[in-house]
Amino acid sequence: GIEWAAGGGGGAAFPFTGSAQITGSLSVTGSVAFGAIPTRHVINPAARSAFIAGDNNKINSIQEDNFIGGGEGNIINSGGYSAIVGSAASTLSNVDTSIIAGGYQNQAQGSRTFIIAGNQNIVSNGATFSGVIGGQSNQINSSVTASVVIGGKNIAASKNEMVYVPGLEVVTGGANI
Repeated sequence: GIEWAAGGGGGAAFPFTGSAQITGSLSVTGSVAFGAIPTRHVINPAARSAFIAGDNNKINSIQEDNFIGGGEGNIINSGGYSAIVGSAASTLSNVDTSIIAGGYQNQAQGSRTFIIAGNQNIVSNGATFSGVIGGQSNQINSSVTASVVIGGKNIAASKNEMVYVPGLEVVTGGANI
């Protein structure tokens, strides 16, 4: 165990070097840096249950339970219960229970939406229960619900409850249309 004693000739309690065990609770105001994790991460001090790993990521949202795991230069601007995992330069804004997994420069702005991999894909503000899987420069338009774009380039989903693909090949079995 460790006992800190300020004053009395013993010196200040911090900075502290060595190992420590904390029993009970610990509250930190301001920022915290852990070993090799870069200090360039930013978490809004008003955020609740937010966590970041990776490099140069930011959680600006004050909502609860946001997570950025891995990647670089990702931002969660507003919304809660959302995550960016293993992506680079991607952004979540105005979201609730949404995710970006992988990819580069993707933007999810709708609630209960997703983007899985790809590059420069967008789920517009106002879209719900929709997402993009792979591809490049694909978009789910505002107010679209329950639609998905799979692969391709420059596809804009504009109808509800639709699956958009640039082409479809069935390898085994059959297809009913």
